[in-house]
Amino acid sequence: MENTLSAQPKKRYDWLDAIKAIAITFVIFGHLSMSGIAVYSTYTSVIKLPLFFAASGFVFNTKRIDDSKAFFKNKFLRLGAPYIIMWFVLKLLNLPFAEVSAMESIKQSAIAMLNGSYFWFIVVLFLCDVLMFAVMKLSKKNDIVLCIVSLISLVAGYFAISDKHIWMNLNVVLVAFPTLCFGYFIKNYMFKLSDKFKLLIGFSSLAVFILLPLVIHIFNGNWHYIDMFNSSYTDYLINTIQMYTGVTATFMLMPFIKKFPKIVTYIGKNTLFYYGFHLTFIKYLLLAISIVTATQITQDYLTGSIKLRLIYSVIVIALILIMIPLCRFTNKFFPICVGKRLSETNSYWLKYKK
Repeated sequence: MENTLSAQPKKRYDWLDAIKAIAITFVIFGHLSMSGIAVYSTYTSVIKLPLFFAASGFVFNTKRIDDSKAFFKNKFLRLGAPYIIMWFVLKLLNLPFAEVSAMESIKQSAIAMLNGSYFWFIVVLFLCDVLMFAVMKLSKKNDIVLCIVSLISLVAGYFAISDKHIWMNLNVVLVAFPTLCFGYFIKNYMFKLSDKFKLLIGFSSLAVFILLPLVIHIFNGNWHYIDMFNSSYTDYLINTIQMYTGVTATFMLMPFIKKFPKIVTYIGKNTLFYYGFHLTFIKYLLLAISIVTATQITQDYLTGSIKLRLIYSVIVIALILIMIPLCRFTNKFFPICVGKRLSETNSYWLKYKK
């Protein structure tokens, strides 16, 4: 049977963007309407962020480590600049909702930036990329060394569990780095297998991912989930097995889907925008609904019952759709805000320059 990946021309993979779209959707619903739902957390908390790390490892280009200056310039463009700019923009957007003075708010967020808790995912992704760069640079691109370091990191992640945030999320990096490496190994080794074996691996992993939590729940009544930011794990071994089987199943099976809706791939291409702004935009959307209905609508109110959660889920879907034109506007006029190169967008500035 023909290998689906090798048969594709070298271009951006729609299925990879679809994976990131699914992951950011899990993040948004987890932050908003589905927060606190045990079953939802069981199946999404273990993969929503690892999918991003694996995707970053999947597209990691070892040729880039030959030019250290270019590598770090690219990381600043992709992560550093958006991190700083989104902080400034969000400070302005959140002023109407501030419960403290503007100066106190700036002080609190500055402290959060210094300890790595502000947009912690971006911080962790940057540190994982730098660690990947360092290991590959020092080992002269030796995959065996990378594998050993990632395994050491995975084991160290267990001993670094703190059940709370620590400075610069270093304990999270220990857990996230192996998933980034795993994405790299998936592309360079597992994708070289025939389609038959990829399907076998994919469905076998999917079965473990789905059944393992169910079996555990039947025996002890507990649902297992993780909170990467606070380094909290119900059971590190079980969580890790579910994490890697979930990532494996997703990466092995998604490439077999030939076509995705454009809206899905578009969201996947702009996950940084959604990650950065969804918590603030939901405040404005709920404020608008409150004005129209003449009733104070808050997140706490909308998570008060199953019926209200369902209504809130519809609102969240509406939010995701409403954010699309806002994202397009940002991509066109301010692409650096979301880590885009001018060549990647229909940028006003690129056309103006021409």
